[in-house]
Amino acid sequence: MLIETITLKKNSTSQIIELYVQDTSGNGVTGLTYTSFTKLYAYGIGGSGSKVDGTPNGAQTLNTYSSKKLVEVDATNIPGVYQYSAPDGFWSINSPTISIVAVVTGQPDIKINVFLSAVNLNDGVKNSSDGWDAIAIESYNPRIALTALMAIMGGELIGADTNTITAKAWRSPATTRLTCTTDSSGNRSSFTWTLPS
Repeated sequence: MLIETITLKKNSTSQIIELYVQDTSGNGVTGLTYTSFTKLYAYGIGGSGSKVDGTPNGAQTLNTYSSKKLVEVDATNIPGVYQYSAPDGFWSINSPTISIVAVVTGQPDIKINVFLSAVNLNDGVKNSSDGWDAIAIESYNPRIALTALMAIMGGELIGADTNTITAKAWRSPATTRLTCTTDSSGNRSSFTWTLPS
């Protein structure tokens, strides 16, 4: 049995996955159709969640999603690779990890382990409430905290020889980010921040 592993966001929709069919010698098997796949289903690992039947029931157009359809990708250049439009029910199984099993006539079975993530790992870092802004640093998100830090470390500083110091935004001296009071020893107090929302 060939075992592969992939990661997808839970409750994803319209996902095309690739199945690699090899013979007992490890060579890619070509010329199969959807009828060659006699069973194809997904279930939660450890028996959690329901089993979802996804046995192919028709031919798919390459790179075009159509639930439970299947097509060979390129028998000459990548033998043994087939595109399969998995039903959306696969990705909503109540389990953090699912297995997809395909039974192919005359060939070893295929198994794909799928980790269902709470987030889309392709999103990267997002400046939004479900991304970067969800992290709190003393009640500020990192974007706001970095704005303050850049003003202090790299922004224009005005009044360093007086009792009132003003720090301007990094690379934007028209914008004031911090005003504070200092004593003769350089101790700062009475901070007034002007930070982005």
